[in-house]
Amino acid sequence: MHGETLPKGGGTGPRFRTIYGPKFCSMEITQQVRDYAAKLNETPEMAAKTGMAEMSEKFREMGEKLYIDAKP
Repeated sequence: MHGETLPKGGGTGPRFRTIYGPKFCSMEITQQVRDYAAKLNETPEMAAKTGMAEMSEKFREMGEKLYIDAKP
């Protein structure tokens, strides 16, 4: 079914290649980490630690809740 949903033609499809979509594509996430590392001028490993620290702080600021209510 996944192949049926992709656009026809080589190289014209989305950047992700997974049945889970762009938010959960390991290749896309890896590229985002590399881009983030380049922006920070760090190795991908250092950038991953920096990013995790930033997201941990954001999580604490939002009340340490896994699920938040969507506001209309």
